[in-house]
Amino acid sequence: MNIWVAKANLHIDSSSVSVGTITFTQKDIPLAPVRVAGTLKNLTPNTKYHGFHVHMFSLPDNEWNCANAGAHWNPYDTKHGNRFDSIGHRHVGDLGNICSDSSGNIEIDFEDFIIQLHNLTKSSILNKSIVIHQDEDDLGLGSHSDSHTTGHAGARIACGNIRLVDSVSVSSTFINILWPFDLNTHDAYNVYNGIQKNSPTYVPSPASTTAIHFQSSLKQSVLVPQSIFKSSHSSFTVESWIHPTKLSLYDNSILAQCSKPSPENCLHLGIRNATLYIHYYEENLTGNAVLKVNNWYHVAFVFDSVSLELSIYLNGKQDAAKKISKNYPGTNDMATIGTSNISRTHQTYFDGYMDQLSFVSLAKSAEDIFLDATSISSNSIDGKQLVKYAK
Repeated sequence: MNIWVAKANLHIDSSSVSVGTITFTQKDIPLAPVRVAGTLKNLTPNTKYHGFHVHMFSLPDNEWNCANAGAHWNPYDTKHGNRFDSIGHRHVGDLGNICSDSSGNIEIDFEDFIIQLHNLTKSSILNKSIVIHQDEDDLGLGSHSDSHTTGHAGARIACGNIRLVDSVSVSSTFINILWPFDLNTHDAYNVYNGIQKNSPTYVPSPASTTAIHFQSSLKQSVLVPQSIFKSSHSSFTVESWIHPTKLSLYDNSILAQCSKPSPENCLHLGIRNATLYIHYYEENLTGNAVLKVNNWYHVAFVFDSVSLELSIYLNGKQDAAKKISKNYPGTNDMATIGTSNISRTHQTYFDGYMDQLSFVSLAKSAEDIFLDATSISSNSIDGKQLVKYAK
């Protein structure tokens, strides 16, 4: 299976000042959604929402006169609408609004089922332009004369061309694992069943029925005989609910797979010095938020093999991200839950409760992770034990 990759390098209107790069990715499957992701900067701080659209024409190379981008890309001759509308009620190019923060930065990460990268469809956005507008798009719901054509989104403040970069071959083997820890360490699909070491126990869990309870003093953990991270070019997302009862000065491992006790041969996800942490082969990423004991957290670790980006999420919000230089080569070694072999000298055991640990061989979007983190009603969790949900 291939993944199509396109990019747009955006600049301030009629200026050489870079705004950033947006990456578009799509699996080589008919009508597959397109993921739109990127970080933009150099925009006016505190301006909140900006209309965000694909326009008809590409711009001459190294010329960023956004007025030359033409109208919205609208091959089906429909009225302007919301990104979530069907094709009969929106332009292909209608991508809604994006929001700038107090520093003028914008984080973009969503999927759209209308735009396409394949040139065989009328909805292809290749060789078109992407435009950021000064004002909020009213999504066709306003009373202005241009609400049904432009969403009354105002002047064009930044733009760039959407160009195909590559078609990347990825593994066709999809892995989906869930350890619900409902009084056992079996995978929900009975494929990646775990073996308990030193008899971890179980406690009631607000995320499901029960959570597994690890105690580092007893060196408790779970071994998974099958290799999980065995593909050399595979994205992944690991998510879990955790409730640490102790936080060591070194590592509290959640999930790991190490070919030997050496950081250069290890994929290790967990907590280090009270912050979330990824050790990915020769790369490291540390979260920013400091965790506290006796609180429930939703955590997610993501690797996108197309954009070569590691990300950490805490309670549905991105906590840290980093571009890396290469893919993890993978191994055929056993995976471990609650410990790792990353170090010969330091303890790596997890202290606390863990529930709903999952692994999928794809990079989930920020929206999907937010939904996973907020899928449990706050009424089902003691407010004293749950660190504030993402909003």
